[in-house]
Amino acid sequence: MSLKETLADFSTEVAFCAMFAHDRYLMPMSYEQNKANLLRYWSEAKGQLKRDTALIPAIDAQIEEMFAAFDSGDRKKGIDTAMALWNRNIKQME
Repeated sequence: MSLKETLADFSTEVAFCAMFAHDRYLMPMSYEQNKANLLRYWSEAKGQLKRDTALIPAIDAQIEEMFAAFDSGDRKKGIDTAMALWNRNIKQME
């Protein structure tokens, strides 16, 4: 899969985190599945980035913060963090 495709899929998974926010998933999608997909796409994308590698630690931290918020029941913080991540325009990274 190309970097652009991987980042597009990653961006979609981030959007799902914001829309369904841990406790409002529609079946058959689940929070665990969304989380696994998001982490897989980000792992693949990190290995392909060339220009924007300096952003990796900040994005890793946002992902960790987002899932920590959701896992602790802080829905608002999780959504806010997902939106901040999505607003990075991650589909345009190279």
